[in-house]
Amino acid sequence: MCIAESKLGAGRPLSRPAFRETERNRLILSSDELLATPPKQAPSLIGSGLLPLNGKMLLVAKTGLGKSVLALDIILSLILCEPLFQAFRKRHDTNGAPVPFFPVHQPCKVLYIDAEVGRAGLHQRWKTLCDHRAPGISLGHRATFALEHTDPLLLLGKDPKAYQNLRTVIGDSRPPEGESTLPYVVVLDPLGNFHEEDEDSNAMRMVFQRLQALQNEFHFACIIPHHESDKAVFGQMGATVRRQGTQKSRGHSSITQVMDTVMTLDQEEPPQNDIADLRLDWAKVRHGKKPAPGYLLVDYARMKVFWAGCAKGAGVKEKLALKTTYFASLPVSDSE
Repeated sequence: MCIAESKLGAGRPLSRPAFRETERNRLILSSDELLATPPKQAPSLIGSGLLPLNGKMLLVAKTGLGKSVLALDIILSLILCEPLFQAFRKRHDTNGAPVPFFPVHQPCKVLYIDAEVGRAGLHQRWKTLCDHRAPGISLGHRATFALEHTDPLLLLGKDPKAYQNLRTVIGDSRPPEGESTLPYVVVLDPLGNFHEEDEDSNAMRMVFQRLQALQNEFHFACIIPHHESDKAVFGQMGATVRRQGTQKSRGHSSITQVMDTVMTLDQEEPPQNDIADLRLDWAKVRHGKKPAPGYLLVDYARMKVFWAGCAKGAGVKEKLALKTTYFASLPVSDSE
């Protein structure tokens, strides 16, 4: 078996939940019926409930902090069935293998719909990323990109055809018949370019109703990069208060309410030579326990993302040690 086949073919198929029409349409249950039919835990593609099979993950960060870079790094991990950020704990399992923080449970088929970076930028980023993380491996149709659209692709907008355009792109990019057991993941980058509504209004609920309808039809998980709010929050005595958790998300509260997972990124220090250390927080995890916050070292130019330790205990020292080691490994002209 070739390297590509061993990487992309590993894993046990995740079964999709099957519903009978009578079950799907039953909205009223007696106490006995409710207690007798506990809900089944949806299979998770990442970790313990971080990205359910047909779930939604929101990636929130300020403009220029690297949401798209992280989104691309995450989808390559999903395609290759590798742990997110190559993050491993210090302990090992019974077989002596290191235990990942955020394991990916099965290779996925990914559709990345870009509405911001453009073909030239996306080509350069994806090539750089694949050159060092998947050298010599042909990903084929496991990774599909929709970009520079001549027709609008919107979840909700003035042109009703825009939603059908998006539906067609998502439907046509599903895993082929022979690989129908592959989980399907769609990235909408960024959220603000897939609707024409006021993000601060309750109309965002309709945007996500449209998204849910597509998920119900085509059975995919969704990763959505989104901007952090730049509006000030004032506390007692008029003092400015730093936004925390899901409050960091720009727009109406319904945006984070419908999400299964909300991941936030913060810049700890100004970047050096296009290299930044970021703090990663799990602001919301609906289907599992929130992982501890951690640090990421991100080299934007080289498309490299490193796990730099948990943001507690000895994590700060680990981050500084990794940063020092990484800068020392760079050519002198790059590290000056």
